[in-house]
Amino acid sequence: MEHKRVVRKGDPNSQIATHTLEEGHKFDFSKTRIMTRAANKTGRELPEAWVSDSDSINRPVNIPPYYFAFRAHNQVLAQTRRVSRQGHKTRYQGRAQARHEETA
Repeated sequence: MEHKRVVRKGDPNSQIATHTLEEGHKFDFSKTRIMTRAANKTGRELPEAWVSDSDSINRPVNIPPYYFAFRAHNQVLAQTRRVSRQGHKTRYQGRAQARHEETA
């Protein structure tokens, strides 16, 4: 809602509105999803920084560098889950299956 409103109003403080006006790109707000909710600014900015990368439309949020290692680890885990959902056995699944067979 917030992003849709600032684009409609042409808010110059919004990078999304500015990008839309300058580049003519249209965002498909019907396909967006709320990933998390927060009660304060820090609570909103940390998850946003966590999922944003260099291709993000969001302004950069400075977070301590050690969080980037956690983010990289999470991206590897997410990729592993995507691969496993496609029916391919991952290294982690193979180990878990081997442990299960040992205990059975």
